[in-house]
Amino acid sequence: MTGKIETLTIGSYLIQRLNELGVTHVFGVPGDFSLRFCKLLEDDDNITFVGTTREDTAGFAADGYARRHEGLGVVLVTHGVGALSIVNPIAGANAESSPVLVISGAPGVAERAENPLIHHSFGSPEAQMKIFENFTCSAIALNDLSQAPRQIDQVIESVWRNKKPGYIEIPRDMVDKEIHIEPSNESFCQFESSEEATLDEALSETASLLNQAKSPVILAGVEVHRHGIQNELVQLLEVSQLPIAATIMGKSVVNERHPLYLGVYQGRVGSEEAREIVEASDLVITLGVMFTDVNLGMYTARLDPNQMVRANQGTVRIKHHEFPKIILKDFILGLTKRLKSREPVSRTKPRPIHQPSVPEKNSLQKDGDLTMTGIIEILNQQITPEMAIVVDTGDCLFAAAELRVPDRTSFFASAFYTTMGFAVPAAVGVNCASPGTRPLILVGDGAFQMTGTELSTCKKLNLTPIVVVINNMGYETERVILDGKFNDIENWDYGAICKLINYGKEFRVETAGEFQTVMENAIRDKNNMVVINAIVKESSRGMRLLASEISRRLQSKT
Repeated sequence: MTGKIETLTIGSYLIQRLNELGVTHVFGVPGDFSLRFCKLLEDDDNITFVGTTREDTAGFAADGYARRHEGLGVVLVTHGVGALSIVNPIAGANAESSPVLVISGAPGVAERAENPLIHHSFGSPEAQMKIFENFTCSAIALNDLSQAPRQIDQVIESVWRNKKPGYIEIPRDMVDKEIHIEPSNESFCQFESSEEATLDEALSETASLLNQAKSPVILAGVEVHRHGIQNELVQLLEVSQLPIAATIMGKSVVNERHPLYLGVYQGRVGSEEAREIVEASDLVITLGVMFTDVNLGMYTARLDPNQMVRANQGTVRIKHHEFPKIILKDFILGLTKRLKSREPVSRTKPRPIHQPSVPEKNSLQKDGDLTMTGIIEILNQQITPEMAIVVDTGDCLFAAAELRVPDRTSFFASAFYTTMGFAVPAAVGVNCASPGTRPLILVGDGAFQMTGTELSTCKKLNLTPIVVVINNMGYETERVILDGKFNDIENWDYGAICKLINYGKEFRVETAGEFQTVMENAIRDKNNMVVINAIVKESSRGMRLLASEISRRLQSKT
């Protein structure tokens, strides 16, 4: 920000900062404490306020937007009833390192001083912010006019740098208060540079280990997505010719039809080919990986720290050595540069990396019952680079590990926090961040019953997703973990939501042939939302393996 001193309102200054970061959509539900800021957004030429059917779905939409936007997502709610409704999606965004900014309206500073018993309130005036402090990287309330610009910048920069949610609370009588903004030459939302000597040491040690290794492999994770360094990763692959696997959280860090791509490594739960090559490797270079239980297949992964280089944003660990103050992008670029100038090293080549088996048309038993394996085989045949795959928790997630997504950062899931109800609203956010994409939503019947109403927002925005409701009449993952009637749910006519909102086309399928035909037609029909009620008779191998491992652990505790 340069030039003469500007006079702006607090609300206008916050919107100006969002404009500078390229934010085009803010998601939320209006309430009386946030109405004035809603109006400012409505009057802004660059930002669209998207009113969702519920506050929690607004949080999921902002999360989806943030993941595709590679900047940040924004959700606007009112005090108390609105803010507390987004605790779950924002906690999930924290767990999955998604940069979502929460803006919450609040009772005015003056009215609170006159009478603290104001509707939507609970506890002390600070109670709400204290809740959000538990799962945000920075949280402030704009109660002090003189501090407001600095506090706004602090939260936004913290969200942008840390790729974690942040929280700004605006009392409604502060939105239109004027502030004076002095010009500054300081950069806004820029990463600090790596510590050069430390980076050089880490790169030298890594390059030395690579030169000695006979079967090195790369394992890429979620931080590659969040920090927008997918292109740099591809450059490293092209230079090194190292095979690469991804964690389930890192899925689609590269085009999954790249000849060096092995699949999702998830211990005994994921790709067998990826498991064999990764676990036989004498040097695993992990880039941006979170070592969560789901990523590690409920700890069925077999990775030796003594044969690993673990690079994350801020730190590189090599065996038992730790190198702080290293930016992940700098490490990847530096490693690429070192490998370009090295002498070719003879090594044992990994076994040939095969492309996924994509069935020829009509090769499936058309009249056979529809299974999750059949759905994935058909989708692998049909999905295109223009599609964004958004999946919900459960068999949708674990089966989709076998999808080969043909474009980078085109797979979205709650793959660590594993909250149900993520996919439909998150797809709205993904589509708003990337209008040229078409979401393919895989959602279980249980999750659809939670947040499927957000297809109404698709109508409002004229979005045309393909929605596949995996209908097994209950919580299938939990059934495998511990069966009981508590896992059953009421069966809905899921496609009937198209009649309810007067938008889209509905289909019901029970066989592989029916699903294949309906999907082919849905992909061609780009002008309509399509909802497919898919009656599935058998769950995926990945889900059964993972759920069985959870079940084993559960039984061992009883």
